[in-house]
Amino acid sequence: MTARLEDLPAVLTPADVSAALQINRQMVYNLIAAGRLRASNLTGKRRPTWRILREDLISYLQGDVEQGHASVPNSIPRP
Repeated sequence: MTARLEDLPAVLTPADVSAALQINRQMVYNLIAAGRLRASNLTGKRRPTWRILREDLISYLQGDVEQGHASVPNSIPRP
């Protein structure tokens, strides 16, 4: 990782998570859709605006997130 987790803002965008984990932004969206990374959809529209809490990112990295518990819109099927 390029930054310490404690140095990240309390609320992250998918781009922030992508940069912190050095992964493709689409992978972040895939993790959200699969329920592996908790996130909140701020818009609920066709093009969702996701935000991830730093604590949820830490939980994901520690393996504490159970599948299917992310806040995903109804249009994305849950696993």
